[in-house]
Amino acid sequence: MKNNRLQMLFVVVLTALTTWAQDNNRLQLGEVTAKVGTNFDLPVHMENDNPNIVAAQFEVTMPQGVTLKTVGNSSDETRYITKEPNRLIDHSVRVKQIGSESSGYRYRVMMLSPGNKTIHANRGQMFAIRGSIDNAATLEENQTYPITLQNVVLSDSLGHNVLTGYDSGSLFISSSADFVVRDISITGGSTETWGSYDRFEPLQDFTLTWTVKNIGSQANESMEGWSEQIYLIGVQDDGGSPLLVSNQVQLTGEKCLVSTHRNSTETLQAGESRTYTASFTVPRIPGLDRFFAVQIKLVPNAGSGERESNQSNNTTSSVQQEDHEGILVAKRNDGIS
Repeated sequence: MKNNRLQMLFVVVLTALTTWAQDNNRLQLGEVTAKVGTNFDLPVHMENDNPNIVAAQFEVTMPQGVTLKTVGNSSDETRYITKEPNRLIDHSVRVKQIGSESSGYRYRVMMLSPGNKTIHANRGQMFAIRGSIDNAATLEENQTYPITLQNVVLSDSLGHNVLTGYDSGSLFISSSADFVVRDISITGGSTETWGSYDRFEPLQDFTLTWTVKNIGSQANESMEGWSEQIYLIGVQDDGGSPLLVSNQVQLTGEKCLVSTHRNSTETLQAGESRTYTASFTVPRIPGLDRFFAVQIKLVPNAGSGERESNQSNNTTSSVQQEDHEGILVAKRNDGIS
């Protein structure tokens, strides 16, 4: 009789151990796709056979140039954490930067329930953390970078770590937009000309037409657009003298901001272009020599989808065109002979 009881007890213990060993309690980071210079949400998943898990803690290392938003209070949590209501009922999430490594910044993430409530369901996303990729990040397009997990804990209601495994995530850098300004034309001015160049007076209106093209392989899908800064910029011949009659011209670098033209909600598909027309006024005192051109600098908004390395071709002037028709002459009080 005694032996039978011992055998039954052994079977019960063995069954419990076998059931525990077969539990799959796994934390997982998702795969993220984003462009340089944009935000993203990093999903955190859990598969859990154990129904009594109440909290999680882990550390995550991001690629260089990629950061997570730190979350220290409920206000931060509202802005930067997206919780799945079918899984988290009474849980708070906190994110703290704990250091940087050669591969990127490292963060500690804690998820807990003040009331020691269990996590609902047994698989799927629990929450997502807002992150961003710096516009100057040296990450190659169409490449995948690791988001590394370490020091992972899944705690049950008794404080036991019931983790059986975890999976790191990844970040895929998709192609970006690349804007250029082209085909600047100028109309207006006085009826007088100087040689083949139009003559303009201070406070005189002129009309600009220009084209913006996305020569990148992706659209700027975020609809955060850009603005164009309109300048008058000095012109001289290639010998450094004021321009007289020469087909070889260069910009002096002296310039005057006329206005800013905003296209804050524009989108351009890859290869698409759009033409704009707007009127501006020559300043009363431009502060330039007699000869000047119009220069347009396109300034992308933060979420436009154009990375910093693609912005070197965002500025052009009317004299950087083959016909040089964009050169203007400002009429001064002492006249121009």
